[in-house]
Amino acid sequence: GEFHAVFADGPSVVDSVAYSNDGKFLISGSAGGIVKVWDGHIGQLVAEYRGHGDKVKKVIVSRDNRDILSCSDDGSVRVWSIQHLN
Repeated sequence: GEFHAVFADGPSVVDSVAYSNDGKFLISGSAGGIVKVWDGHIGQLVAEYRGHGDKVKKVIVSRDNRDILSCSDDGSVRVWSIQHLN
């Protein structure tokens, strides 16, 4: 493939990534319990969600691209709305 962008998360370890179905966003879940939303084309940070008390193990995007679901080692599953970013 062709190189497009670098999505830099600083010193935090990224444990999970997912693309939105339309390719507009890349979502990352980190060891610091943070879910980040990146512009899927240029790699710019668009939004950041905090609330997990431990590492985010998995992130997925709903089929309609309106929500992110994340699960963490703290035992919680969270739903984050991203429809306002569209």
